Amino acid sequence: MTLSWRVRLSNPVETLDDVCNVPVGTGILLLAVDANQVDHNNVLDNDSFGIAVANFCTGNHLPPGCTGGAIDEDPNDDVVSHNKVFGNGGNVDPKVDPVFAVDLAWDTSGTGNCWEHNKHGTEFPSPLPTCH
Repeated sequence: MTLSWRVRLSNPVETLDDVCNVPVGTGILLLAVDANQVDHNNVLDNDSFGIAVANFCTGNHLPPGCTGGAIDEDPNDDVVSHNKVFGNGGNVDPKVDPVFAVDLAWDTSGTGNCWEHNKHGTEFPSPLPTCH
């Protein structure tokens, strides 16, 4: 099954809910998750970014070690493959560092994360690590 994602609406969640921290125009966000596979999606025209893999603290604009060790803050062993990711990052939310306003984004945290066989226009950093 192929899913298509386009997000252009403001976040309707109450400000006291943790979900309210998700930036407007987020496509798919893997935040401090391990061993996830994101594949065969169409992620198109999201305002902030297409598919991002990030550390919990970085993704929430908090200092490193923000959880005090309560959780593993890094994403590890995530695979992003066989996706079509285009036109993302054109109107980035102010909560997102503009360097991540791309189709495929990674903050370089964690280990074992990899990307392969994606069709996309932009990425950060470039090149992203491939799967072996």
